[in-house]
Amino acid sequence: MVLLKLLSFTIVSYLGYHYCSTLFENDRFFSHLSTLEREMTFRTEAGFYYMFYKTIVEAPSFLEGWKLLVNDSGTEAPSHINTLQRFNVYPEVMLGGLFRVFRNVVTSLDMMSYFKECYGIDRGDGMGQVQSCVGAGDLSVFYVNCIFALFGLQTGISFLMGCHLSDNILGGILATSAFFFNYGECTRVQWIPPLRESFSCPFILLQILLVSLMLKSGHSKVRKVSLVLATICCALPWQFSQFVLFTQTLSLFGSYALSFLNKDQLSPVLDCVLWLLYRHSLPVPQHHAHQFHVRLSVSGI
Repeated sequence: MVLLKLLSFTIVSYLGYHYCSTLFENDRFFSHLSTLEREMTFRTEAGFYYMFYKTIVEAPSFLEGWKLLVNDSGTEAPSHINTLQRFNVYPEVMLGGLFRVFRNVVTSLDMMSYFKECYGIDRGDGMGQVQSCVGAGDLSVFYVNCIFALFGLQTGISFLMGCHLSDNILGGILATSAFFFNYGECTRVQWIPPLRESFSCPFILLQILLVSLMLKSGHSKVRKVSLVLATICCALPWQFSQFVLFTQTLSLFGSYALSFLNKDQLSPVLDCVLWLLYRHSLPVPQHHAHQFHVRLSVSGI
């Protein structure tokens, strides 16, 4: 049964990735655009976030790119700001560093031709050809494909959550089917890939799955560490994830108040989630989290 679930998870994840990337390609014709035109498809804040990824990739070194982001004088000139903390561009830093490593490795192995193919596109009468490159070796293609891969992971996690909550693989199939039938209400990643929630939502679902697992099957050190890491990964990229976590905490405490959960079930989860919520940098939820944590401590949780 475990092997069947893992195989189904892999298939569902790939289907989510393929479906999302196909919708994006059909809408933008991304593979047949020049590099400049691809960057122009990232409208409004999407282009803003992509700029930081490109800064990391095109800097002389990763460290130089990092310094440009933590001491940015161009975004809010003449002020110097730390764009990592101000705009939650940690995913762009990680993807930029990953692309640099990938590019250096395949170049040193003389394998770039396997990952990047360039060709000329005829635009019609009176218009010259433009060069377009496809494959993981192109920085914009690498960027959107990583986001779509995360969305595929999100789809797979929704399948695992359905399996876990129903104790049946049919529950996972039902959850995945509902996800695809309500696709337009579930995500915007197929239209605007670089949005912050595109990076955060897969880890939010993973965090919810881990919380459910700890409440239903007990906690262990591995599960606690996994919960902390998943919570960090969903909190860093998206500035509004703190409200999701705070709502989750209120829901858990409400379940405890109604005697659906006992102290032994709830305490390990709150130890992980509330501390991270309290340590988050935005002031209002931090204040509420602190007050909530004090009251829980007084009540013995």
